[in-house]
Amino acid sequence: MSLDILLLLALLPTTQTSLVETSYGLLEGVSIQARDNSPCWIFKGIPIAQPPVGNRRFKLPEPPKPWEGVRAAKQYSAACLSNSTAAGSQPKHMSEDCLYTNIFTSERCLSGNASCPVIFYIHGGSLNYDSAVMFDDQFITDKYSSKDIVFVISAFRLGFFGVLAFENDEVVPRNLALYGALSCHLLYIIAGLEYMHHEIAAFGGDPKQVTLMGHSQGGSIAMIFAASSLIDPDKRLFQQLIALSPAVNYRSVDGRADLTWRLAHEVGVEDSGTEVHRYELYDTKKCDLQHYLHLSPPDITLSEKKTFLKVCCPDQCATSSKRHHPTTAVQAAEVVDCLRSVDAFDLLARQRVLEEEEGLPFDGVLFAPPLVEDGTAFEDFLSGSSARPMICGSTRYEFNFKDNDEEFDIGAFLVVKHPAEVRQKYFEDKQLGKITDVYLSQVVFTLNVMFGTVFADKGSHVYLLEYDQPPLAFHASDMPYFIGTHLRNLTEDEKLIDHFYSESFVNFAYGKQPNKEWAIFNHHARNYYCVEVNLEEAIFPSNKLNYHSAAVDYWLHNITAFDASLSTKVRLQIVETVSNPSFLRTVFSTLLFAVGFVVILTALMALCSYLTPQDPPLHERAPLIVSKKSVIRRKTASVVVPALTVRR
Repeated sequence: MSLDILLLLALLPTTQTSLVETSYGLLEGVSIQARDNSPCWIFKGIPIAQPPVGNRRFKLPEPPKPWEGVRAAKQYSAACLSNSTAAGSQPKHMSEDCLYTNIFTSERCLSGNASCPVIFYIHGGSLNYDSAVMFDDQFITDKYSSKDIVFVISAFRLGFFGVLAFENDEVVPRNLALYGALSCHLLYIIAGLEYMHHEIAAFGGDPKQVTLMGHSQGGSIAMIFAASSLIDPDKRLFQQLIALSPAVNYRSVDGRADLTWRLAHEVGVEDSGTEVHRYELYDTKKCDLQHYLHLSPPDITLSEKKTFLKVCCPDQCATSSKRHHPTTAVQAAEVVDCLRSVDAFDLLARQRVLEEEEGLPFDGVLFAPPLVEDGTAFEDFLSGSSARPMICGSTRYEFNFKDNDEEFDIGAFLVVKHPAEVRQKYFEDKQLGKITDVYLSQVVFTLNVMFGTVFADKGSHVYLLEYDQPPLAFHASDMPYFIGTHLRNLTEDEKLIDHFYSESFVNFAYGKQPNKEWAIFNHHARNYYCVEVNLEEAIFPSNKLNYHSAAVDYWLHNITAFDASLSTKVRLQIVETVSNPSFLRTVFSTLLFAVGFVVILTALMALCSYLTPQDPPLHERAPLIVSKKSVIRRKTASVVVPALTVRR
């Protein structure tokens, strides 16, 4: 610790605890009082990487630069760029410079040598929307900080800025949104988790008592990180997890490359020529990208969108736009260089057009590095996981309020080997009435049982819950109880549910059983804790059996068996084809023809060589260096005149 910092700390009043020293410099937080009157602190906008702008766009994060003096950590940074129409709401301030973390702690945790449990929260939004700055300060303070839990929420790149990918990862790393940085090295981890591990002790947190928590896509990322043998196999970064309504849709590498190229083409020039054009908006007064991104029907029509700004790109985009795909690393690098030169809000505007008009998905993760090694089978991925205690759960109906199955890569969450056939079977079964829940609801239910079984079989304590409180038990309707979004005045029944979530998650973070009545998950019984309260009818949370058995059995038994049978069928067809006499006769005839052709060609070449006259041999020593002027051509023969020879 430098003398300047020591002097500064010595001059502070003894009751002042808002200054925290990190490896990068001093931070000054903002005080907040919990409803139980316990003093707490929030440190906002802590940089975890250098801004990923300009030449750093689409690159792995670089470690933040140290700062001199005291950095104010009292205001949130801008939210990462996202498409407002996907979320239904828009952050007030967005920027590509958004890789910051926010840490909530208590006076008791900051004082002395306290080592408080840590919860690291990953927000949802399909890696395409929502943000790390959308949550209620008072709620997190009351539910977690006042209970001496250090609560961390970090940002990560969203949409095209985090999902861009090519067929190979020589130019841009796959799953870019999931990468983070620390000091001089890069680790395969979500932005901020590695930073938290090394810096959380300064905020009173215990790096050996970390719970990774997430909802929706954040919940599925928590599950995948916990199962991955590459991310944190020794449980150094986090030791347990809470995954709520986990919804994941693995995208294919080829599909992501198509998407990347489609947007690159969108921000390039028209196909009709190589000249770079720029079209201004129909009303130049509204030629404001940030204003445009806030507009949705009826404020802006489809025809008005089509007349909106088309982005100028360097010449390499003009020449590259005629290719269907970049086929080499050099070609991909040209496209990326172009995209780095385009204004970030221009890219976001183009993403919005492709999402809304063509339904192209800028979400999901790739079943690829840094999660798994290329070519890893899904069953090997699951079997290679390490034991971790887990709370997982869902709402009863999840996404059943909308039927949008056609939008998804059916079966991708299981990484099936025959996606086209599985998709066809799924829609046939759906038409026959064999399926009642919508696809994404089935994904949530199946993931809970699948990962719950994996961790339980490893010897971990797993607790499965389901929120089933009338009148709404759909996706995100339980969020008011554990993260404070969609807050409203609670009924007496809901107040008991609110207490259940708070008590259970705090107990779990401390390494305790969440609730005395909540039974440990058994994958044979598929038992779960049903969270429903009705005081008039004496209904309270209770243990139940057979968690969504119809949906879970359909995917973990019927579809997996169907997919495996297709692989067996293909192998049998290959064996039958190879052993077929007609096939063998055809192969033999082809080989015989090829051998005969090679023999005849060799004989002709030898004959030509014999009949061709040879030049008389030259007795001069061949020079080491022959200049062009030393070659003299004559009518009858060529004579090489020895040139100046340099010997060393």
